[in-house]
Amino acid sequence: MNDRSRSWLKRNGPLIVIASFAVLALLYLGDSIVNQRAERISLEPIAPTVSSKDPYQGNKDGSATIIEFGEFSCTACAAEVSVLKNIINDYGEQVALVWKDTPFDSLSPESRLASIAAQCAGLQGKFWDMEEALFAHQDELGRDLYISTATDLHLNVNDFTSCFDNRETNDIVDKNIQEAKDAQVTATPTFFINGIRYEGYMDYTDFIAAFTR
Repeated sequence: MNDRSRSWLKRNGPLIVIASFAVLALLYLGDSIVNQRAERISLEPIAPTVSSKDPYQGNKDGSATIIEFGEFSCTACAAEVSVLKNIINDYGEQVALVWKDTPFDSLSPESRLASIAAQCAGLQGKFWDMEEALFAHQDELGRDLYISTATDLHLNVNDFTSCFDNRETNDIVDKNIQEAKDAQVTATPTFFINGIRYEGYMDYTDFIAAFTR
């Protein structure tokens, strides 16, 4: 190192040291910020809640709440109808059953329309009757079935038809879909029983075991 270099280093040495510390600090803070951001966006699933617009059976003040994410083209969901009916018949004072629409549009476009129809029936207090009828005729889902079922259930058919044709309950379905995404529901049926998640078909004894867990 010549005299000129030694002189330059002597004059600028402190600045180099300060700059080095500054770079190291930025690297540390930058890494910390990235890690914090990663923690924020890696969210845990949000447990679903029950709203006043959710159809339910049983006792909302009971000791157990079953939230079902289901859709009308799902064969396993159809198989759950009789099981859940027995649960409510036997434990209706202790249990609330809540429905959340989870149609997968890419798999079955008609499933959303069936959800809209069931929610339209729900506006007239007949959601569960419509739900049972649609699952019983799962291979016939379509406007004709919805309107004929509304007639059989003695709904105001004009109001029902207007509700369905204008998609008046689509916002309820969309809200349920968003809740399903927040809860990371990827298959139907998915149940949340007192906040604990169960995916797939459950029989009578499975539900009883879940209540007493």
